Order: sequence, then structure tokens, then C-alpha cells
Amino acid sequence: MDIAGQSVCCAPKDFVMISPYTVHSFSVPEDEECSFYHIQFSPRLFSQIALIQDTKNPVSLIHSLLFHFHFFHRQAATEDIRRIVPSVIPLYNSPASNRSIASAEINVLLLQLLIEIFHYYNGDETVCSPSTAPGRYISFTMDFIEKNIEKNYEKKILIQDIASCLRISARYLGKIFSSYMHMPLGSYINIYHIHNAIGMMEDPDLSLTEIAGKIGLEDSQHFSKLFLHVIGTPPSQYRKQFLLRKT
Repeated sequence: MDIAGQSVCCAPKDFVMISPYTVHSFSVPEDEECSFYHIQFSPRLFSQIALIQDTKNPVSLIHSLLFHFHFFHRQAATEDIRRIVPSVIPLYNSPASNRSIASAEINVLLLQLLIEIFHYYNGDETVCSPSTAPGRYISFTMDFIEKNIEKNYEKKILIQDIASCLRISARYLGKIFSSYMHMPLGSYINIYHIHNAIGMMEDPDLSLTEIAGKIGLEDSQHFSKLFLHVIGTPPSQYRKQFLLRKT
């Protein structure tokens, strides 16, 4: 696998969870075969589950895990992981009449999976990092970005606005975010915007210029440059391949 530019060679029964919006791909040598389970889900539901209760700077379960992942998590699959993952997949294909019940069952299983991964870090001193001031600042920042972009795609998120809420300097916030998350805060915000842009590409009636405007960018040229930097493919080419896969 290639995950955020890092080469990862997986062994049998490996379990890999990749952080949201992380560019990744996989390949298998021509003379070999490989079978695997693949689950894709939104972390938004689990960002509402508090790991540390604090009215000012709460720490959610999913943000705590992302705090440790640094793009991805890898481990040998435990018995619980080997039980949970194959159980989730058939639920996605449940009949429409049972869809609401299946969705609830999926969420329960995914929560069990996240807790199982969290136990992997049990005993590791870094697992307590989100309870420190820098950790809580980062958790608040991730939550702030998620909620504000979800409410209004076009709203431009400024690092200074987040820092003001935390009553720290924008420079300090940027420094600790880069230190812990291994990417600049501005890049993390851009990745969120590009993810939303990809969702809009499903609508063939929206031009790239219109999509650029909907994520708060002034022109399609800036959008194309940012998209290429984040995804590694021009948006026009990505959209063409995306629409072809759906036909």
C-alpha cells in the first residue's frame, strides 16, 4: 500500500485503518494473489462520543485515535477484529426493509472496532496525550473544522479564528498541530475542503468553477492547483474517471 506517500507492505491477517481524507492506493505483484476486506465509513458519528468530558475542550474517541494514527494504524488482527469486520460487510447489503436496523448494527460494530483499536494503545504513555493542553487544543481544532465545514462549505476557516476560541496564538496552534499531526494545519483544512469537492463532482451539472466557489475558492485555477496537490490528479481527470466508474 501507498499511504500518504509512505510504502507499507502488508502481511497476512494484517489490519490497517487509514485516517479520513488520506490519499492512499494499493497494488499486488502480477504473479501473486490477494484477498481482503474493505470497509469505508464516515468518522462523524464517532466524533460525538466523548472520551474525555470537558465542556470547554472535550476529546472525542475518533479524534483521540486520529491523534495517534499519523495517517494510518496497523496491527495484527485480533480475534475481535476478525469477527467484527466480516460481520459488517453483509449488513451494508441488507434489504431496504431492514436498512435502518442494519445501520444501527453497523454503527455498533464499528464502535466496537474503534474501541478494540483504542485498547491497542493501552499502556502506551502517548494514549494520554489528548488530555494534555496541546492534545486538547488539537482535538478542539479538529472538531471545529469538521463542524464548521459541514455547516457551510463556502465559509473560509481561518487559523486565527480557531486560535481565538482557544485563547492562544495562531502561531502556537500551527506549531503544535504540525508537531503532533505531522502536517500543517492549513493543509488539514484544505484536505477537508477537497473531500467535500469530490462529493460535489457526482453532480454533472456543476462545473469545476462552481465547485471551487462552493468550497470558498475564488477561481477554478486555484482549485485545480490545490486539488492536484492534495489528490495527485487534476480535478478534470479525477472527475472523468469517477463518472466512468459509476456508469
